[in-house]
Amino acid sequence: MTTDDNGVSFDVNDWVARQAAAEAEAAKAAGFTDVDTYREHCDAERAAEEAEQRREAAERRARAIRHDIIPSRYREARLADMTDGHLAAVRAWVDVFNDGIAPEPPGLFIVGPIGAGKTHLTYAIVDAVIDCLDAASRQPTIYRTTKLLRDLRPDSGFEHAEVIETCQNTTLLVLSDLGTEKPSEFTQEVMFEILDHRYEWKRPTIVTSNWPLQQLGEYVGERVTSRLREMCATVPVVGADRRKPPARTR
Repeated sequence: MTTDDNGVSFDVNDWVARQAAAEAEAAKAAGFTDVDTYREHCDAERAAEEAEQRREAAERRARAIRHDIIPSRYREARLADMTDGHLAAVRAWVDVFNDGIAPEPPGLFIVGPIGAGKTHLTYAIVDAVIDCLDAASRQPTIYRTTKLLRDLRPDSGFEHAEVIETCQNTTLLVLSDLGTEKPSEFTQEVMFEILDHRYEWKRPTIVTSNWPLQQLGEYVGERVTSRLREMCATVPVVGADRRKPPARTR
């Protein structure tokens, strides 16, 4: 005899026998002829249920990340809905990234005129990789270049070193509209400090600009464009300004 937590005495052997009998009855009711096979079935069901719970939790996290980092205008942007020929390289880059392998080259340089769809494409790429970045520590960092430079000013309220370190080490960095800022030594030094680090460590980086690399150097310096040229595959986006209303016909 033994005693449970409430001080009640019971026969261990009798309890084990009753548990075994109950398990055998459950196995029979479920259509199994032996208990071992029934146990394996139960274990497999539990494992499948836990896997489904993890999948659903990952989907909830991914939806939360999408809501936090993708502006409402671009939440429906999907690579699958795009048909431009140059997207083959983008899709290949995304596939490698989602396989947990560092893409080669590690970055994408998306270039095209104002309104051609660079931002739409960029957020479609972010959407395509979010499911692999569901942990909070692996969320992408997305910055419009002018906003990044404002955050790095001494009176911004942000810690300069912290912003730089985040941009250097984040799993995926997206810098949009590079070259729209006013050319300055400060701009060139900041961009070089961030992009040279990511170049050396081959960290995935997406940069968008209205300017091809040979002209972008006038804004960010040749050291930066040299790094971008080597670390990024160039993705041209062409077309009319989507933001302009269609011309009226008479």
